[in-house]
Amino acid sequence: MNRYILLVAIGAVLLLQPGINFGQITGDEIPGATRDLIIRNIQLKSAPGEASIRTDIYLRNGLITKIGDTILPQAGARELKGDSLFAYAAFISPLSYTGQPDEEDDVRRSAWRGAPGATPPEQAGITPHNQGYHHFNISQKDIEKLHRQGFGIIHSVPKGFVMSGKGCLMLLYPETSKDLLILKKETGLYAQFRNKMRLYPATPLATMSVWREIMVDTRNQYSYYQSWKLEPEGKTPPSLSDINRALFPVIDGNQPVFFNASENRQILRAARLSKELDFPLVLSNVSKLSTDLFHLLDGEIPIIFDLNLPEKPEDLMREEEKEPEKQRRSARDRRSDQSESSEEKELELPAGMTKEEYSRLTESRKKAYEKNMELPALIIEKNLLSGFSILDMDEKDILPNLRKLMNYGMKEDDLLAALTTLPARLFGLESKLGELRPGMQAHLVLFDKPFTEEKASVQYIIINGQLIDYKKEGQ
Repeated sequence: MNRYILLVAIGAVLLLQPGINFGQITGDEIPGATRDLIIRNIQLKSAPGEASIRTDIYLRNGLITKIGDTILPQAGARELKGDSLFAYAAFISPLSYTGQPDEEDDVRRSAWRGAPGATPPEQAGITPHNQGYHHFNISQKDIEKLHRQGFGIIHSVPKGFVMSGKGCLMLLYPETSKDLLILKKETGLYAQFRNKMRLYPATPLATMSVWREIMVDTRNQYSYYQSWKLEPEGKTPPSLSDINRALFPVIDGNQPVFFNASENRQILRAARLSKELDFPLVLSNVSKLSTDLFHLLDGEIPIIFDLNLPEKPEDLMREEEKEPEKQRRSARDRRSDQSESSEEKELELPAGMTKEEYSRLTESRKKAYEKNMELPALIIEKNLLSGFSILDMDEKDILPNLRKLMNYGMKEDDLLAALTTLPARLFGLESKLGELRPGMQAHLVLFDKPFTEEKASVQYIIINGQLIDYKKEGQ
């Protein structure tokens, strides 16, 4: 009885305490509103080769959970009208320097002042242990530039020389801890036929020699290391360098070498090293490739094509500019053109060149340009394309360059595959990225029209289910 009276007294005291109001709910006592997102009535392209459908998409906890017409969202889910929007998986760049530190102007000048043939590995640009992830630091401005071109994921590789270091696959989302952006911390080794000045290895052949020396040594070290791990008794512990350890995943085939090989000679040298030293190869930043070399690639070596397309020859541009004008001219104007003196026509020719020579030169330039532009379509026909490199290009040129390729054999589904499913497969993440299906990660890009159409622009991008708004004011 006394205990009951005591409890009643305590309750009365609490009720009379100032600042405590049991009839008021502050909102802290209940869970916050859900961060789910449902996009209604959007034109959805789930994957390359599939027809677009108008449907609803439900995103929850960073995943695509439902696609259909009768989705009932959780209470508090955010809703976005998609009537005028076109949804694709967020684009993936399989090769980019974005997020990596800028190089010094004199980066090719080494501080090494000893004998050129005794250059320390780091001074010579042999740094396979250099982790691109550790240096990754991307600005809000750079994120926005890539978002506006449809990219939500990039493979960021370190700048450097012979063996530049390991790349990392990262999400593009602003003001987020770097650890939360990682899709793959180590993707493989980025390598180049780029050397420091007046230091060994200073030539492509010397670079190949260094590769042979390092890889043979590492393979011997790897073999001994495996033997020592199984039976350490009576054996001297292996003395492994940072270079050896960094190359072990390449030696055992778990990580490829992304070799920057832009033209035929570099492609041949990289392919020869891969075959001779038995490491997986991805030919990267390819811009020129002779059709005669396809049989040497064994139909298996993935290719990342350089999207920094060549400029159209001035002669060809002038011809295209004149064509609409000629169509508008009257017959009288055309007769006037025909009556021009041969002297005036010759004034337009380069000095010392006849009309026939100039015509052959113009035709050869045109053929070379068209051959380069048709290369991506040929590579995808051979099932070798794994995406587009954006290493050294202005971001605003990405979508226009993609559209140019449609005039040279690439179809919309080819472009979409090179931007989504093919790079996802290259990194072994095809079950999570590159398509829009239930269970896949919620990385989407929403355009105001099909992305291959002129003036199509990104309205929204979604990373891990989080919506970022890029639509123009007034829309």
